[in-house]
Amino acid sequence: MKTFEPDTQSFVIPPQLGQRIMEIMEEKGKAFTQQALANRIGMNRVTLSKKLHGERDLYLFELRRIADALHLPIERLLLEDTKEDQVELEGLLEKLENLPRALELATKISSIAVGITERTKSLNDLGRAYYILEKYDEAFETWLLAFEYAQKIANKNNDTSMLFNIIANLMLTYSIRKEYSHLSEIISTVEPHFASDPFRAGVICYSLAKIAENQNNYEAARRHYHRSLDYYISTQHQLSIARATHNTAAFEFRQGNYQVSKKLFEDALPYLNDHMSKLVSLKELVKTLLMMQETELASTHINTAFELINGVVSSGTHYAVFEAKFHLLKSMVSNNPHFAMKVLDMKVDDRTKSFAARYLLDFYEDNDDSAQAIKYYRIVRNLSNNVLPILGEEDF
Repeated sequence: MKTFEPDTQSFVIPPQLGQRIMEIMEEKGKAFTQQALANRIGMNRVTLSKKLHGERDLYLFELRRIADALHLPIERLLLEDTKEDQVELEGLLEKLENLPRALELATKISSIAVGITERTKSLNDLGRAYYILEKYDEAFETWLLAFEYAQKIANKNNDTSMLFNIIANLMLTYSIRKEYSHLSEIISTVEPHFASDPFRAGVICYSLAKIAENQNNYEAARRHYHRSLDYYISTQHQLSIARATHNTAAFEFRQGNYQVSKKLFEDALPYLNDHMSKLVSLKELVKTLLMMQETELASTHINTAFELINGVVSSGTHYAVFEAKFHLLKSMVSNNPHFAMKVLDMKVDDRTKSFAARYLLDFYEDNDDSAQAIKYYRIVRNLSNNVLPILGEEDF
């Protein structure tokens, strides 16, 4: 059952140089109090404090003195030495290109980071690089360290933006790894910070729902899915509401609550404003209708899907896998193997073809055609060892 998963979250370091200097001073310990730094650079402590808090201008010659006193190159203090690498890294992560290079850059930047804000940002980016490369254990450990820093920032500066992004990323690894150490600690930290922010609370509740479902705690999962939906409804942001509605419908489908699932998918569809999202939701709705044996309505939605696919193809984009799956669904609705046979000749992956072959195997077994059944059994064995019911497959 296809759902709409959140992306990994990124953020930028706010341009607060005074705060950065104070963070570096704190890291260096008691020898770098404001009074000690003021003495080192020949400045009155009150004047230094005003400059660090943005109440008076900091001049370049003063920054050079501060950098020298902190035993840092001024380029490091101003983040100039990593600026080009950071721009390249963000471009690679955004476009999912040259990921080994992205990991190299993220590792380099995090290794020289100073100050709690830069450390948090660089570790978050390193975790993103690991995650996109499917190194989920490394991503988890990196984001867990970033979480500790972000928690300190939230408690000290009342700035929860970094904390939220890292929590959202951590939840992705919890869902994938299905290993839940530190979870109760993280949840207890998160909830007070985000209860008044419906967008962020919606993401957190969705992540908690996925985790509860993975732990077979279905009542807790249902509660979190519907809480997530309620939070998004309060935002009045139609696309977010539609995606949360779809995800809740997918859960109810997995629980066998097809009537509830049907209504939720129907509620979501009008507000999914891109072809891909509409096709995802249409496919799940058709599967639900098949389970309810509402074949006439299912057929109507399949025709709508083909109209969307044809529109996309004519604009130069080919959604072959969607086309194949809707051909297979059409065979299921019409009890006609012809459409499923088309899938085996399409340029799609073996996994998609295996769904069609499994349907054809079942069809000919049910119709006592042993020769055809054996033919498609062999195709199934060549393509996949899985013979579970197709509609229950998570990736169909």
